[in-house]
Amino acid sequence: MSAKKNIIAKTLEPDEIRDLILNYLYELHQSARGVKAQEIKLRDLQRQLKSEHGLSQQEVSSNLDYLVQKEWVKQVLRDRTFTTKSGVEVPNEKVSYKVSDLGIDRVEGESRFKKQSPFGAVNIGNVQGAVVFGDHNVVNNQFIPLAEHLSKLEQAVSATGMPDNEKIALIGDIETIKSQLAKPAPDQSILRQAWTTIERVVTAHGFATILVEAAKHIAPLIS
Repeated sequence: MSAKKNIIAKTLEPDEIRDLILNYLYELHQSARGVKAQEIKLRDLQRQLKSEHGLSQQEVSSNLDYLVQKEWVKQVLRDRTFTTKSGVEVPNEKVSYKVSDLGIDRVEGESRFKKQSPFGAVNIGNVQGAVVFGDHNVVNNQFIPLAEHLSKLEQAVSATGMPDNEKIALIGDIETIKSQLAKPAPDQSILRQAWTTIERVVTAHGFATILVEAAKHIAPLIS
């Protein structure tokens, strides 16, 4: 990691704080000798950025959450348990963070490995109500909250310990729903079929909180 920097006295804008967080995670990724060493817990990240840049815990946590929602940073969930003195196993999920592939592209600039958007030849600015969401998705304005929750769910699925074949199938269904959100009127039957599978598999593996939030937004589209 880089040498300790002087604490910045001036008040930083949100984007400046986000750049500091993203660059720290990028440097961690580049210097790590193993995959797990690329990850850092929130408390450790807060401590490092307070030491190096004088950032408060609130500044780090709120802007880190923004970076996760925008997919510049990936949240990594690891299922763990610990045994109490009475012999009872208690779930103890570990949450850490690492720079995502989109975050690496953000720091390094254009790459020939970067995934191209299928909407690359379309002038989104001419399409009323449509916005670019993430790196390669186009979403109608009214469905942005649903798209955000689906992205969180996709990140959680990618980081879980479920079999890879289940991950691929589940992420495929999530992407199917995302692709429909570019339309002002998504195909109800496609959404319902994909969502039914997602609910069944995700419920079996946890992620109840994310699922409930996504369900609130997709319910009006499939009812």
